[in-house]
Amino acid sequence: MMALTVVDPYDLLNAYHATLMGIPEVVALVGGDLGNIRLLDREGDLSGEFENLRPPAILIYWDGITPSRFPARFRYGVGILLRVKLSARMFQALTQGQSTYTGNDGLPMLASTIHPRFDPMELPTVERLQIPLGDRRVFECMVFRTGFMDRGSN
Repeated sequence: MMALTVVDPYDLLNAYHATLMGIPEVVALVGGDLGNIRLLDREGDLSGEFENLRPPAILIYWDGITPSRFPARFRYGVGILLRVKLSARMFQALTQGQSTYTGNDGLPMLASTIHPRFDPMELPTVERLQIPLGDRRVFECMVFRTGFMDRGSN
């Protein structure tokens, strides 16, 4: 019987976080402060984290693991909550930056391997998200979503 190899999602998130901090367009939209590109490095209350996030900032978080083919491949979801004035501009900066920023292998990030155990990232989407803040409040925001397919156990 084959043993599955499952990568710690925070290894991937740390690599993704480091890569995003190298994209000048993204850094500019968070006021030039690398501290505004935050990584949620634990599981927890996403609404509380978002409520404490002061614009302009983004919050990278783990968005789940989905098996795609047993026994070898898993999709690791990554989300970025956008707490910026112009979400569409941040989507543009993230997507354009990731298509032009060069990774360690000399390829654009969208075609680059940012972690040795994963294929290049999927094309991103932006979705409207409603986050409950207490019993009577809901905060609407935009979330940038992408994913990475692990290279499998083979």
